[in-house]
Amino acid sequence: MTIGMISNSWRPVRCGVTTVLEEAALHLGARGHRVVFIAPHHPGVVDAEWPTLRLPSVPLQSDYRVLAPWLPALSATWRALRRLDLDLVHAHDSVPFGAGFLGVSVRRRLGVPLVVTQHCFYESLVVDHIRAWPGGRRLAPLARVPMRACMRRVLTAADLVLAPSEAAARDVRRFRPEGVAVLPSGVAAPATHPNGEVRHRLGLSDQTRLLLNVGRQHADKNLLLLLEAFAHASHRMPDTVLVLVGEGPMRARLERRARELGADGRARFIGPVPHPEIWPWYAAADLLVSTSMRETQGLVFLEAMHMGLPVVAIEGEGGGSVVRHEDNGLLVPPVASAISDAIARCLTDPDLRARMSRQARAEALRFDSRALVAELEAHYGRVLAQSPPRRVQVS
Repeated sequence: MTIGMISNSWRPVRCGVTTVLEEAALHLGARGHRVVFIAPHHPGVVDAEWPTLRLPSVPLQSDYRVLAPWLPALSATWRALRRLDLDLVHAHDSVPFGAGFLGVSVRRRLGVPLVVTQHCFYESLVVDHIRAWPGGRRLAPLARVPMRACMRRVLTAADLVLAPSEAAARDVRRFRPEGVAVLPSGVAAPATHPNGEVRHRLGLSDQTRLLLNVGRQHADKNLLLLLEAFAHASHRMPDTVLVLVGEGPMRARLERRARELGADGRARFIGPVPHPEIWPWYAAADLLVSTSMRETQGLVFLEAMHMGLPVVAIEGEGGGSVVRHEDNGLLVPPVASAISDAIARCLTDPDLRARMSRQARAEALRFDSRALVAELEAHYGRVLAQSPPRRVQVS
């Protein structure tokens, strides 16, 4: 079958959704299917590896573009989409100006079934972003009404909605109680990487304790709290460094805060790392630390767990669906002293860290990407079998 994957989070953007899409395309292709990405135009980007239809876009942030909201009104959009001869379209969000809106139009105009994946808690994510704007605390509550209307429109129009965790599925069921399936995202098992190359690059000895954070440097990741916690921890354990891998609009503010805390030499901002090159960073670390308040599943956690890293994360939704307290990590309140205590406990108790490392590896092996893409293929097959013959709307 020919599958159109619609997403704003496609190359050159690097995030968890991008990784999920790459794994899906790789394994669906190996199973004989054709995957075409439908994504925003990014100036200067050349798509050499994956077939990609680039459509007009608008900038949402300095490092992120979204499909233009007027795309369904353009005849050129439909000429390009018809040439793809799609059997099914899979949209990867349900937010305003997102992939879901175009997916709904494709379903209606081209008569192909629509699958939507709700990758995160979009309502909370958007509200949190607005709250970070100047004067945003007043605007943020007002955003919930249009957000919910947009999500309802997309989610109820889909033939099937997938969610990577039960918590995400509950979020979807506010809008449609039926036709929702939980399908976790898979992570490919990495090759083993010695930790020497990263430590050598950073000028660190094997005795230096390395804390790692991987992800977008956006307000919702709560990284100012991470720096506060690290400052606490490093006073107790001076031979400790924090390595932050990723990029985003918060970076300059985070670097400034690290200097204010006197941690600028020990908090290392690495910038973005191509996903195939991320594994040596996990291998070099002693512990993954996250201060995000919400993770739908926690792909970064699974990647770290593949390398045997325990995870310190925020209790509640901050641990995604994979971090279990006292098993493969520690879940703590969003308080700098509590995070610092958890870091110290993990780093100073070798028996605890060894036990959590074993459990982390076992947890990661449950999320084999090949097996989970086979489940995705089965969902596609059921949707196609239940769909009426295609009737293309001309006007």
